[in-house]
Amino acid sequence: MPVVLRVKGYKFWFYEADLAEPPHVHIGKGGKEAKYWLTPIALARSRQFRDHELREIERILE
Repeated sequence: MPVVLRVKGYKFWFYEADLAEPPHVHIGKGGKEAKYWLTPIALARSRQFRDHELREIERILE
């Protein structure tokens, strides 16, 4: 799983085997995880991130 970015404690990565899905990125921090579609930027799923954390992640992705 190549990590493409580390910002404010968040780790952004992708799985090379995820080619069947639209472009997306996985984000993790402290045991929490989310997945965002990239075009357009939209939350696909989140595990345990709070709303303010998801807003911060979206700002980073923009």
